[in-house]
Amino acid sequence: MGLDLPTVDLGPGAVAASLATGLYHTCAVLQGGGMKCWGSNDYGQLGDGSNTDRNSITQITGGPGDSSGFGSGRDAVDLALGWTHSCAILDDGSVSCWGRNGYGQLGDNTTTDRLTPTQTESLGDNRTAVS
Repeated sequence: MGLDLPTVDLGPGAVAASLATGLYHTCAVLQGGGMKCWGSNDYGQLGDGSNTDRNSITQITGGPGDSSGFGSGRDAVDLALGWTHSCAILDDGSVSCWGRNGYGQLGDNTTTDRLTPTQTESLGDNRTAVS
């Protein structure tokens, strides 16, 4: 007798490479590029340009060559989610974050909430993120 657990449909041909959960939101980095998120979005933690909660999956970036979200030609390779913010490590080792930023947790040298992915300030000379 096995468990019949629900699954999440990421879309045609989409396969999750990694997955992370925040307090009330979830994001997946897709194999081959792109990222999708769903759940609570009070502070823009889904990165879709709004603060509208999403009960269905929202595309954050479209995959290889898509300049939306992370910058021209950049894709997420890993991610971490906080209570009301999200961060992704990009394929060049830079970091992009979005959502609540009341304490500077997005690393962009402000305390401004961000509704879309925003590059963090420098990690230092010759330094990139790996995890």
